[in-house]
Amino acid sequence: PVPELEPQQAQRRFMLVFRRFIGVFARPEHPLALFLDDLQWLDAATLDLLEDLLTGSDLRHLMLVGAYRDNEVDAAHPMMGKLQAIRNAGVKINEIKLAPLARQHISQLIAEALHCAPARIAPLAQLVHEKTGGNP
Repeated sequence: PVPELEPQQAQRRFMLVFRRFIGVFARPEHPLALFLDDLQWLDAATLDLLEDLLTGSDLRHLMLVGAYRDNEVDAAHPMMGKLQAIRNAGVKINEIKLAPLARQHISQLIAEALHCAPARIAPLAQLVHEKTGGNP
């Protein structure tokens, strides 16, 4: 059992343990890439954890790929403040804005995933395009 600590100290201990846990997998011979979707829905504690993870000086060989819906996030959103704090700490952040996929690209994606001729999956590709509006 670990000793009980004050809440703030317990949070710092948790972040340290989590950073060390990720560090086990993020090695020079085997870098780690993590993908997190829907960052716009993260709570403050999780945003703090990500900031600590990315700005902790002892953690290397980690790439975090995050996705969020820019139409649900404005400049006042807590995630935007965290991104700026991470940038200010010297962490490189690249942003890529994805445009909607055209029907032909959805068709190609599905055909390759299912190992089928594009003509065979055309009705499915049309349906997916209609339902998603090309949302990547």
